[in-house]
Amino acid sequence: MGSLIKVLIVDDELLIRQGILHYVNWEKEGFEIVGEVSNGVEALALIETQKPAIIITDIVMPVMDGTEFIKKVKKEQPHIDVIVLSSFNNFDYVRSTFQNGVADYILKPKLDGKILLDTLKRVVTNRSLSNNIETADETIDNQKSISDLFKKLLAGYASTSELELLKTSLPNEMCCLVELNVTSQDEQTAIKPLEQIEFMVQALEKSVCHLLESTERASTFIINLSFDAYEMLIATITDRNHLTSNFTWLITEQFNQVDQLPAIYQGQLVAMRKYLFYLTDERVLRYNNLPDNVIPEVPFDLNYFLELFKYKKVDESIYYLNKHIDYLTNDYTSDRSAFKSFLGNVIFNVMVVMDQLKYDTNEFKKDKYEYFNQINNAYTAEQARKALAQFMLEIKAIIYQADSKIQTTNMTVLLAYIDEHYSESISLTGLAKHFHFNPSYLSAYFSMHHNLGFSEYLTGVRIGKAKELLENSQISISDISGMVGYADHSYFCKVFKKRVNKSPGSYRKDRLK
Repeated sequence: MGSLIKVLIVDDELLIRQGILHYVNWEKEGFEIVGEVSNGVEALALIETQKPAIIITDIVMPVMDGTEFIKKVKKEQPHIDVIVLSSFNNFDYVRSTFQNGVADYILKPKLDGKILLDTLKRVVTNRSLSNNIETADETIDNQKSISDLFKKLLAGYASTSELELLKTSLPNEMCCLVELNVTSQDEQTAIKPLEQIEFMVQALEKSVCHLLESTERASTFIINLSFDAYEMLIATITDRNHLTSNFTWLITEQFNQVDQLPAIYQGQLVAMRKYLFYLTDERVLRYNNLPDNVIPEVPFDLNYFLELFKYKKVDESIYYLNKHIDYLTNDYTSDRSAFKSFLGNVIFNVMVVMDQLKYDTNEFKKDKYEYFNQINNAYTAEQARKALAQFMLEIKAIIYQADSKIQTTNMTVLLAYIDEHYSESISLTGLAKHFHFNPSYLSAYFSMHHNLGFSEYLTGVRIGKAKELLENSQISISDISGMVGYADHSYFCKVFKKRVNKSPGSYRKDRLK
């Protein structure tokens, strides 16, 4: 068995450090914990004596925080791999630490033995990967791998001599950056950079490839190639792309000076990462061939949207909202944080209106605040939009169910009203206004629940009351017609005969026999 890989743990939370110590059978898995400390200063002292190969460190710590600690480690010991522990459930923030030379990250809420071990093994694999695919001049010190030097260059503290060493590792005249991103949120298999990139190295004769960064969601490479090979690189990626439908390739323009790397990285690659939030259907993004981005503005008036909502024009309000979101998602250069803030603001204001309208939002199928989390943590605009759409569907269901209960109660009262006021002049419009119903809804209600129109229903009530009076009293037929709402005696008789197939007089005689 080979020598154990030394690991140092740095975290100000004792429970986290103890948890890491006991999550894994370290020796069995090929690792050795050489120390556990609470801040960066203590860790730097221990590094000198224990010489760890991998450091697991928190970001927020007293005395010396994780960001400063990582910079010092990578400057003094660039061969050490650093894994970041973070409570910030924000991929962009965590990925920004990679410019300081971080190898991988773990979110504390998800920390367990399996994730910890998988991350460590991935880092070890990438250490080996750097040795396999880097073709640097052998005069570079073994402890200063090309990958480490590139990370130092990106972080802004590569020395002049280190720049010269990097130039020797790039024998061809041109370079570009290529990044492979997982665009499917459900993608469970981590990107294997060597498998994904080796086809390009084979296809492009004399090209050189170096791994810059690698995470579960993205792997970044610098490709050194001849000027004419750039278009062949594009064609090779495009031809292969149908095999990787869950991935999107990001490709920068060419550059010919190694010290241009930070500017290309920040100005082009980081920009395309942001564009990818919206352009999830694109399989290949080239900085010098981006999609057209001319979109007519679709304004959005929050007050108008909420007014539609208050008047329970929910479908109309959702349509109005979706038109604006269509506009926002088509502008791939717009700030994703602003996009997420807009969606979150819509949810917040809708919740305020729901409270004002006295709807019970406890009817939500899940914690309503989970929608904010889903939007904030969305990797793509489509994921954020789906969270908002689900929220609006739940809101619509709550309004519909509550209003249905109210309408059912109101209809019971309305029918009782007809039963008591049948002798008066009653109209569908008058009833709808009195009980705050839409006349069309009221008409549809009678058709749906009584299989007849409102006038027919009222006539049935009046004729039923007339029959009771004819059977149980000696009141004249003329008076009865007025008592049940018919001012015209002859018209009453005509309606009665049509309903009962007998005149009022015949009906009374038959009942008195």
